[in-house]
Amino acid sequence: MNPIAERALSSQVRACPRHCVVVHGVAYDVRTFDHPGGRVLLELCGGMDVTTLFEMSHPRAHARALARLRTLPVVPSETEA
Repeated sequence: MNPIAERALSSQVRACPRHCVVVHGVAYDVRTFDHPGGRVLLELCGGMDVTTLFEMSHPRAHARALARLRTLPVVPSETEA
């Protein structure tokens, strides 16, 4: 993995399912999301907190990226389940 991307990903959320990514503390199910950058990005980041990577990857279209993200299914945390 790219060292910059690796530093941007938090390892503290490794318990999150591999079909999810966490952004701003919310776990989103990305199994059906057709990411414009390709499926491989989601597969590499599955199960991780990608907030920093998300923020630095969407500087120009941040509002649009956030709006699209919020359309994805949210996965409840273990404390909510």
